[in-house]
Amino acid sequence: ALKDALKKPHVRGRWGEIQLKNCVELAGMSEYADVSFQDVNDEDGKKLIPDMVVKMPGGRNVVVDAKTPIDAFLTSLEATDEEKRNLEMIRHGKQVKEHIKKLSQKSYGEIFQDSADFTVMFLPNESFLYAALETQPDLVEYAMDKKILLATPPTFVGLLKVIRYGWNEDKMNKNAQEISNIGRELHKRISDFVETYVDIGKSLKMAQDRYDTGLKRLNSRVITQAKKMEALGAKSHKE
Repeated sequence: ALKDALKKPHVRGRWGEIQLKNCVELAGMSEYADVSFQDVNDEDGKKLIPDMVVKMPGGRNVVVDAKTPIDAFLTSLEATDEEKRNLEMIRHGKQVKEHIKKLSQKSYGEIFQDSADFTVMFLPNESFLYAALETQPDLVEYAMDKKILLATPPTFVGLLKVIRYGWNEDKMNKNAQEISNIGRELHKRISDFVETYVDIGKSLKMAQDRYDTGLKRLNSRVITQAKKMEALGAKSHKE
């Protein structure tokens, strides 16, 4: 039932999209909202639909297109003899190479501003790539020559993690500038507070000195007179 379902193009496309989203979550890129699914038209009005556009620091973009070359691959698994299996594996390798050729002709790099000079061709299963390499050993070199980067889930997660590291560095650099600005403002506010606090201390010391002077005068000039009045009987009920 699964094989029958995957033979339908729209089901294969949906599977590839789900695998892409899973890779994004595994790489921890979702929280940064660096991935967007969108439709783009070229100058002739022809619709180009990259499955994913990954945003990088500095405004750069990496275009990702998912491909699921599965027809010949499934047929090779169902083959009852080795010769038929080999023929289907050869056909599978050619299918993958044809996908690379067609993807390179879309020229995503010319349409998306500030995009990387390559397009990622995402294969949702590693077996698709390994099977193709059996009959097309030059597949990777062929793809690179066409400015296509072949990626399976593990390698794509690795690529996304590298991009995420770049975002973290970018965020740290921006935070460093913000921290510097906040630090200068904090230093100014601490200085203002210390200055005011020192003035309060000076005022308290001045008040204490005046209190001590007043107390001395009270004892030496006022209390002595009051005691003389007490001795003469001119007193209240308090000492």
